[in-house]
Amino acid sequence: MTMVQVPNHYLANLEAFAKGRQISAAKLYANTPITPKQASNLNHSVSLQDFVIVIERLRELLKEPHFGLYMGQEISPTSHGDLGFAIMSSSTLDQAVGALLRYFPTRINIVQLASNQVDQRTEITFTESVLLGSIKRPIIDMAISTMVSAFRFLTQQQFRCKEIHLSGSNEIDLETYQRMFGCTIVTDAAADKVVFESRWLNQPLILSDPTAHQLSVEKCEAALQAMKQAPALVEKIRARLMQQQGEFPSFLQLCEELNMSERTLRRKLENQGTPYQQILNETRQELAEFYLKSSNYPLSKIAERLGYSDPSNFGNAFKRWFGMSPSQYRKLNN
Repeated sequence: MTMVQVPNHYLANLEAFAKGRQISAAKLYANTPITPKQASNLNHSVSLQDFVIVIERLRELLKEPHFGLYMGQEISPTSHGDLGFAIMSSSTLDQAVGALLRYFPTRINIVQLASNQVDQRTEITFTESVLLGSIKRPIIDMAISTMVSAFRFLTQQQFRCKEIHLSGSNEIDLETYQRMFGCTIVTDAAADKVVFESRWLNQPLILSDPTAHQLSVEKCEAALQAMKQAPALVEKIRARLMQQQGEFPSFLQLCEELNMSERTLRRKLENQGTPYQQILNETRQELAEFYLKSSNYPLSKIAERLGYSDPSNFGNAFKRWFGMSPSQYRKLNN
């Protein structure tokens, strides 16, 4: 099973939003599996499970059900790296939308975007790639708000939505959405989408720069192709770790087996936000869950099969992953 990962730069966005509301990073990550130091490494990712915990923590601290909308307004397009620059340097809104749809997966893989044109109207649909559960609404709100804010900025505040469709109807304050988007809000819709008149696609953008756009698109395309290749490499490494439980290979040994230099393998993995240590930790986490749910092995035996010479180290790691001891976890799941 492949674990869904969320790049750390989205934690950085959460931190910046929280800081603007007098919530420190230490307070944000308190009682979560993530530390401020871990979150600060923008070349790494966190599991969706841990990301959900941080989102829930932020919602608890803010006591604002629609914080995703406000956060989306504050996220700069530049925070999306090469994709942000490709969008900002586009000549028209149509070119910007094209870049957004094609390269959005290179930034985050928990939401999918699709476009459709019907009767002179363009619809951009936002769909969860994985079940987001309790954080679906703030994540989709954030994505919609970020996109609309960027389109308004690039058209000198001229861009206007026709409709915003929101799936589900729980805890949706119509006035908040109407005030923010200034258009018709459709609740309990079949899908989350932004609808606008297709004429906006021909709108020239204020930061148009064909040269910069081409360079950014080339980088985005390279990232997209690397992303398509990455799962094969990551899954190959995971499979290798599963074969030799308890005696996991070192990074150097893995490089020799894959016939790659340390520098090449490290670069390939870090470009995807999945360094070797993270893959190893995720494999250990997955195996720990399996053994605790499906076997009667004593904890010392499970620790050994996960490569821990000291069971206490396994216990400490498990508590970071799940917020409870292995014994407590086994009791809850058996």
